[in-house]
Amino acid sequence: MLALGRVVGLPRPKLSQAVPHLLQVHKLLEQKSRLASAHSRAGVLKARSLSTQLGIQVTDYKKDSLDGLVLKELAFPEAGPGQAVVRLVLRPINPVDLELLHGAKAANIKLPYIPGFEGLGIVEQPAAGSEKFEKGQRVVGLSFAGPGAWQQYVAVPESQLIAVPASVSDEAAAQFYVNPITAYGLLEALAVPKGEWLLQTAAGSVLGRLLITLAKREGVKTINVVRRSAQKDELLTLGADEVIATDEEDIPERVAQITDGKGAWAAANPIGGDITAQLVAAVRSEGTVHLYGTLSGDTAIAPIWDLIGGKTLTGFSMPKWIRGLGDERRFATALAVMDLIEQKVIEPLTGPTYKLQDFKAAIKASTEVGRGGKILLSG
Repeated sequence: MLALGRVVGLPRPKLSQAVPHLLQVHKLLEQKSRLASAHSRAGVLKARSLSTQLGIQVTDYKKDSLDGLVLKELAFPEAGPGQAVVRLVLRPINPVDLELLHGAKAANIKLPYIPGFEGLGIVEQPAAGSEKFEKGQRVVGLSFAGPGAWQQYVAVPESQLIAVPASVSDEAAAQFYVNPITAYGLLEALAVPKGEWLLQTAAGSVLGRLLITLAKREGVKTINVVRRSAQKDELLTLGADEVIATDEEDIPERVAQITDGKGAWAAANPIGGDITAQLVAAVRSEGTVHLYGTLSGDTAIAPIWDLIGGKTLTGFSMPKWIRGLGDERRFATALAVMDLIEQKVIEPLTGPTYKLQDFKAAIKASTEVGRGGKILLSG
């Protein structure tokens, strides 16, 4: 298996040098996945003659309700050239899904549309004339955002699919794209040197936990902000170096104590809002705060004099970052992340699973404070 420390490490060698080896690994993963699928699903999938399927469709933007979401009978997808039909069996509910279905950041999305960026699928119909995947093989996609993952079947280019190793669980594979690749890319963008401090909010989230794990692997120390003191022990056990609970501590004051007055090298913030000002105050004199979410709304507050003095407030978009890598490096990055999942370096935290038909209860559960792992939709 690939020694990922050489690919993931910061600083890292040029990924282009590792691509031939990564592609070789990918071929082995496809073979392993085909064998596993053949043994575990032999005789399970029968020839289908389907004209319709079920999917969750956004028909209207409702900021404070789910009335704009409906379960509908949709047309069964037709595969174009180079496309495979994939039966989706598990898909997580991510904050970005909720932001979009309530209308935030959705100005360029034409209604109606089907939510869902990621999920685990099983190849129902391989691309015509292709031997890359076999029927019954488990796969994940480099985003299912085009067709939308909150439906039962999608037609996608085989070039955007990745085989799931036999040792990776369905639940972990379903969460392959949004959080693990965001954590991977965000850590690269933050560029915190080994031995320096990374400050992050929402540290108890699935993505926050992944940042703790990956940062520790790279020798980067983490200061992790949570809302409740009860979360401290759990994150310290996971590998967090320091945890600040805002129900009893002041962020800039504690960061100054932890860093001997130097401030954190950089900060990651998926929340936005007023807490952003505290993060800007808590980073070093030339530090950067990266915004990558809108959990408290679509505005952020920052002290102007800190910005004039040399600190930076910027945004990080994982889709934009990964598109900027180019096809070869993007694919190599995806393989690197899948390998980290197989090695259990990355272990996405999983919560309860709901049937697709119970999507409203699932969405409600996904917004509960302290829910734990990611809520999944099955079927």
